[in-house]
Amino acid sequence: MKKFTSQPAKALASIKPPFAAIVYVAAATTDTALARGPVTPGLSAANPPAPTSSANGIAGPIATAIAYPIQRLVDFWDYIVAHPSVAGLLTALVAGSIAISSIRATRSVARLRETYNSFSGANWDADVIKARKVFSEVRKECANSPHSISNYFEEKPLVGSAPNQGDRHKDLFKKAFASSKSSSGNATQVDTDYEAERLKHQEAVITLRTILNDYENIALGIKLGILDEDYAYRYYRGTVLRDWEAMSPLVFTYRGKRGNNRLFIEFEGLAHAWENEFSFRTRGRLQFAQKKMTFR
Repeated sequence: MKKFTSQPAKALASIKPPFAAIVYVAAATTDTALARGPVTPGLSAANPPAPTSSANGIAGPIATAIAYPIQRLVDFWDYIVAHPSVAGLLTALVAGSIAISSIRATRSVARLRETYNSFSGANWDADVIKARKVFSEVRKECANSPHSISNYFEEKPLVGSAPNQGDRHKDLFKKAFASSKSSSGNATQVDTDYEAERLKHQEAVITLRTILNDYENIALGIKLGILDEDYAYRYYRGTVLRDWEAMSPLVFTYRGKRGNNRLFIEFEGLAHAWENEFSFRTRGRLQFAQKKMTFR
């Protein structure tokens, strides 16, 4: 049997099994591949060996490339065995990496669960359903004039609560709505109709403000990593973009009337990021899941 004397084989000879045995066999195989061929008796200058085949010429570089990382791995293992403190440090690093990965996985699952519960619970919440119904009616009312939603910036005053302002609104109501409601035109009927209209308007104002606050809360939750953005993006993107388009005139009215350009800024940022398919939190690219369909 041929004796293996290459450097990788010598290094591997000091490694203990079972790991060493596997690597040793690999290195031995490398030596065999690098060999030119078996020794033939009687070879001399007058009888040179046969030229190597093309297969041997290809196997040599491949075997060398395989042997090099094996040798480096063996050297590293020898260093670890010879230095217990380094081995302890390496063990601590590995354990720390596993712990960090576990914590991240736990947080990811918790974030997904929180996101799912938030959106799923909202689908069955009576107050949310009622608010979405009111918002849908306002959106239909403002369909032909999107900027008219800004009229819901503030509530209409009570009849008689502020004489000048209340009477002005009541007179406008009388001209605009009394005849269409088949009102008798007397003062009592006008006051009753006006009060009903005022309460409806007040409900819409409060509802729209609540929805804006809810979107601001969702956007902050996504930005701070409380809610899972990938889940929210796939589930909620269309609704967010549609509602921002409908409510943006109202938002700009709030900012102008209150002199604060940062009102509902998170909601706006979320809508703009998702519109361009970017993450609101990381600014990375977001994509919808690709559905594969198989026809048989």
